[in-house]
Amino acid sequence: MKIIKNPLFWSGTKNQVSSNNGTVLKQHTRFPPGTKENPLTVEIVSAKARDLMSPVLGAKKTERVIEQVLELENMRDINQLVSLIVLN
Repeated sequence: MKIIKNPLFWSGTKNQVSSNNGTVLKQHTRFPPGTKENPLTVEIVSAKARDLMSPVLGAKKTERVIEQVLELENMRDINQLVSLIVLN
């Protein structure tokens, strides 16, 4: 029997670290964070958004953007959000 791996099949990530003393550590993560099988939490996505947006928009505006995105389904006018992310 011969097994042929399908390149379209997701097999996760494999990590290997070799130390100076010869120790080798291996880890296989079948579903890394951010995949549909292992989705990121709102807290993790919000923290990443803060890290990326705060240097550009400032902390206050960034928090308002995050709050509005989390309530996007209830927003009546998208221009509220757009006005926060447009740079002057």
